[in-house]
Amino acid sequence: MKTLIIPADGSEVRWEDPETITLPYLQEKVGYVVQAIGVGNEITMYLHEEGKAHGLPTNRLATRLAKKYAGISLTDYIVGDVLLCGGADDEGWDTGLSSRATAWLEMQVRDLG
Repeated sequence: MKTLIIPADGSEVRWEDPETITLPYLQEKVGYVVQAIGVGNEITMYLHEEGKAHGLPTNRLATRLAKKYAGISLTDYIVGDVLLCGGADDEGWDTGLSSRATAWLEMQVRDLG
């Protein structure tokens, strides 16, 4: 399963290939309290739901992506590291990014980053 990590510190994004996308995996990547927002039809962005209260740094790339494709308010912003994966399958489990979603995200990272 392919996932994309966008670090808040502005360092290079990284692709990961976990065997499964579990709650402990998500918590390790974004923090203990996980929130999901949809980015288009087939991508889910996970972030730390209480990141602002904890003073996590603004994630500029994730904010630009969320404003453009997830419909967050123009005054809102994303903080902390985020993880992007595919949408849910028929049983509600997260999936890896499809090849189409991967190519699209590569283009977005290049254009928005």
